[in-house]
Amino acid sequence: MPNYHLELPDLKLKEVGYHLSQIIPLSSQEAILKVIVFEELDEKRNLLLSTKNGMIKQTKLTEFTS
Repeated sequence: MPNYHLELPDLKLKEVGYHLSQIIPLSSQEAILKVIVFEELDEKRNLLLSTKNGMIKQTKLTEFTS
């Protein structure tokens, strides 16, 4: 499962933002279900990811730093 670390600029209230499909390439069979924002990536915490096909992956949050 790919993960992305995005650095997006802060926008003002009336500015037009970005559509995620302009930033992250997705195939027609992929969909983003949830975006999770962490203030800090605690090395004691893990993120558990799963797919509808039953694939499971547990990863330390610190693995998502670039």
